[in-house]
Amino acid sequence: MNWLTRTLNASIGRKLFMAVTGLSFFLFLIVHLLGNLTLGLGQEVFTSYVEHLNALGVFITTAELVLLFFAILHVIMGCYLYKQNWTSRPVRYRVYKTVAQGTTVSRLQLYTGLVILAFLVVHLLNFRLAGASKQALYGMVTGLFSRPEYVLLYVIGVVAVGLHVSHGFWSACQTLGANHPKYSPILSGAGLLASLAFGFGFGLIPVFMLILL
Repeated sequence: MNWLTRTLNASIGRKLFMAVTGLSFFLFLIVHLLGNLTLGLGQEVFTSYVEHLNALGVFITTAELVLLFFAILHVIMGCYLYKQNWTSRPVRYRVYKTVAQGTTVSRLQLYTGLVILAFLVVHLLNFRLAGASKQALYGMVTGLFSRPEYVLLYVIGVVAVGLHVSHGFWSACQTLGANHPKYSPILSGAGLLASLAFGFGFGLIPVFMLILL
């Protein structure tokens, strides 16, 4: 494990871990959104999706544990890098040198990340750790999304996800070496489109269920 310790002790190593863990969550969000959209197709389709997911057994459990480890590592590395950047600049720059530094979204990464962390805790307590059976899960979801205060909380959470992704995707790709005048605008645009898809896709589900169900 010496290689891990050496990597995490280096600034570039911490940034690489941030990039890898961030992109893993990006892929997870794509899969999770596709699964959540089955809620709009009714109880039978959603329950079938959940049953197929649970049938994967140990693979799902392993994936969840890996994502949990990545989440802890991502939060720790993010807070450490933010503290490191802050203490290295006791006097804040009046002019930011790069687009990534200069955007409002990039300066809010820590705060949107903390909002997401709080949202995930509430989300897991209400859904993943609630202990509902596969058949009862749809009713539990519709019950929660019939409460305006929970829908508002959910929408705030997914808006934070969208804002975090809009900068995080581009930043992760840049850290991993995809930094080229030709491709950087494309990656930045892809991050923006993904953030809109996540924010709109995840946010539409509870609003739809609150209004129509």
